[in-house]
Amino acid sequence: AAAALVLTVTLPAHAVVPGQVDTFENGTTLGWGVGANHPVPPTVMATGGPAGTGDHYMQVQAIGGGGPASRLAVRNGAQWAGDYTAAGITALTMDIFNFGPSDLSLRLLFEAGSPTLTDRAWSTVPVLVPGGSGWRSVVFPVTASDLSAASGSQVADALAGAVAIRLFHGTLPLFPGEAVVVTVGVDNITAVPEPA
Repeated sequence: AAAALVLTVTLPAHAVVPGQVDTFENGTTLGWGVGANHPVPPTVMATGGPAGTGDHYMQVQAIGGGGPASRLAVRNGAQWAGDYTAAGITALTMDIFNFGPSDLSLRLLFEAGSPTLTDRAWSTVPVLVPGGSGWRSVVFPVTASDLSAASGSQVADALAGAVAIRLFHGTLPLFPGEAVVVTVGVDNITAVPEPA
């Protein structure tokens, strides 16, 4: 019973697998979300994605200032949890549309551990998306050499035991990033396996 309890606490409910993709075509955010007090939670738009009319995508907003929704960040602790290293996932790709006027420095954050003790690692080099970008495909490398860790955290532990990932804006390789006013479209989030 004790061993079963340990496994329940340490293993994510779902395991990320190479080739999985979030297209938002079912009209839901597929587990992507923000905090409970967020005034503009992610929504799914029924048309206007990278494939044009009828292509669904997720819209994420930040409203600047200093309260909830001041920063651009969206989190998934469902199907994107798991052991990225064992699964052989070396990158996440996605389609991004920066509808706002401000340039964005997008990064991924991997969180592992319990609510009180968390290993965190994020993209060292951001993906730059200029204001008014139109849809563009971007690649986030997610091997240990592509990530930086928070003080006291281990990159390898964050990748091997991710309980959640976040997409966020930050000009510096730190979390959380800066406040920004922006609307972003996100679609076709895909786990890319290492080359055969």
